[in-house]
Amino acid sequence: MSSLTDLASIWPCFVHGRRSLARNRVHQNLRNGRNLPLGVLTTRDQKSTMDPPDNQRPSTTDSGHADESQQRQIRPLSRQTSGSPLPAVYEMVSRALSTQNARSDARAQRYDPLATGDWRDMSSPSLAIAAHQTDWEYRVTWLLWLCCALSSTLIIVVQTIPAIIFLCAVLLYCALFPLRFYQALTWNIIPWAIVLFGALSVIWSEQPTQSLRSAAQIWVSVLAVLMFAQGLRAGSFILITFFAFVGANATFLFAPSVFGSKNMVGQTLALVVLSSFWLILDRQHLLIRAIALAALLAAPSMLIAADSEGALLAGSLALVCSLAPFLMRPFRPATRIFLACVGAFVASVIILASFLLFDGLFETILQSIGKDVSLTGRTLLWSHAAEIIADHPLGVGLQAFWNESNADAIRFWETFYINNHYGFHFHDLWLETGVELGVIGIVIAAATTLVVFFSVWRWALWYPAPESCFFAGYVTFILARTIGEVELYSQFNMTSMMFIAAFYYARSPSRQQADNRGGHG
Repeated sequence: MSSLTDLASIWPCFVHGRRSLARNRVHQNLRNGRNLPLGVLTTRDQKSTMDPPDNQRPSTTDSGHADESQQRQIRPLSRQTSGSPLPAVYEMVSRALSTQNARSDARAQRYDPLATGDWRDMSSPSLAIAAHQTDWEYRVTWLLWLCCALSSTLIIVVQTIPAIIFLCAVLLYCALFPLRFYQALTWNIIPWAIVLFGALSVIWSEQPTQSLRSAAQIWVSVLAVLMFAQGLRAGSFILITFFAFVGANATFLFAPSVFGSKNMVGQTLALVVLSSFWLILDRQHLLIRAIALAALLAAPSMLIAADSEGALLAGSLALVCSLAPFLMRPFRPATRIFLACVGAFVASVIILASFLLFDGLFETILQSIGKDVSLTGRTLLWSHAAEIIADHPLGVGLQAFWNESNADAIRFWETFYINNHYGFHFHDLWLETGVELGVIGIVIAAATTLVVFFSVWRWALWYPAPESCFFAGYVTFILARTIGEVELYSQFNMTSMMFIAAFYYARSPSRQQADNRGGHG
């Protein structure tokens, strides 16, 4: 009776498509000699409804005892579990689930170049697990997201055509997989908070039409990344991102206008270095690893030549930080978290003490990298942004400042020789957000950024796989550049969409399907 009720408790895992979770729990219970319910329902809840039918009861003799052959089959398992109820059902379910997942994984690996890595199962979270999709579903997801990624990296060169391609790919995916559209909208409020408040700013915006249009475009961008992340493993997402940035840098050789500034060139090159490094470590297909190795060898010299000190410093910091959890794999998760916290605290104390003890250290560092005290005019922008925030506590509206009808915007464009009057900002995420959405917008953006940052790092410390380590380095890179650049919470922006994808993969429930070896070294 108990074994059958335990089997019934596994049934929710089937109907939600969480076969791997049930399989791992079965194996864990068998190893630990436990005979515990695995599902949501308890044995007490199921007792009245889960009695086996007569035709499934063990055959008995006239004396009322089970058949001798069945007793011989069950008795060894009973001895292994020290007298616990019959666990033979666990064995049956375990074998069935292993066979099901082996077939599904074999189908998915044909279209996932990252599926053969040793750590793939440690970081393949999604609400609709890619391993359980049909071949055409996975192929369509892969190709359509590649189109979106390439379009977002090339949107500065020709704005209209890449935006149309992006929107068509998203609409087609919504039509093919309407359930993922619904799941993306209802999954978590964190990615949508800044979008909703930006849409609300239309009420007091100085340019309500522009604010409404921007809110709709950001909404589509967030929707797209959450939908495609449901159908792609984290490793596949990284690979597509790598191809997109490599394609953008290759285009830059023939069309220098693909990037608006040297800082954008440095940003993409730094991300090429980070992604190619982890693709090589992930034991990919030989061709993928060869391409990643070539990019890793070529990108650093190009990054130095780009003369973007911010991207170089942030990229180096991201690479070093992403290696930390991977090198701490021999330790238990609690030890990794403790060491990471101690390391962050010690580094913060050293940096703070250095600036307090040595006068003029900041100016010396700026002079060593060829920067002036004003950070090439950034301090002028920052002071003016602070004045605007003081005069407009709710902001001027989502993306309502930099437009042709604003005299202050035109003055800054002319001061910094932006002849096309496009693509400029206050070079600080928090001040830019404050100008557009006020103090409340700063609070929402800061809360969102910190939640994503700590969620991803928790994922990396618990499951230090190449995918989680890449995203840990990525969120570190983005957080380090929030003071000096504006790369988050904008439409058709690949770096912003990757930031949301990092949060999705870190917080998706199926991440808990990871192999126990990933969590315990």
